[in-house]
Amino acid sequence: MGAQEVDLSLFKSFTLGKEKALRFEVSSYNVTNRAQFSAPNVSSPASGYVNFGQILSDSNSPRQFQLDRSFRSKRCSLPSRTC
Repeated sequence: MGAQEVDLSLFKSFTLGKEKALRFEVSSYNVTNRAQFSAPNVSSPASGYVNFGQILSDSNSPRQFQLDRSFRSKRCSLPSRTC
């Protein structure tokens, strides 16, 4: 069974005049921050079974946030064209 994570993204757009827009976005990855552990270690007899049965890592990444802001402006190169 693979790692399962819940990702979330929220955004808000504002129109500024006829041809401009501003957008704010907040994204979160692994929003629940739930640890999913890797399989237990199976050591070889040569290593003396020092870490046998121990879980030494997790299989997913911790919660991360990302903030974004973008500005868009529509412009046409020719006055007769529609954008």
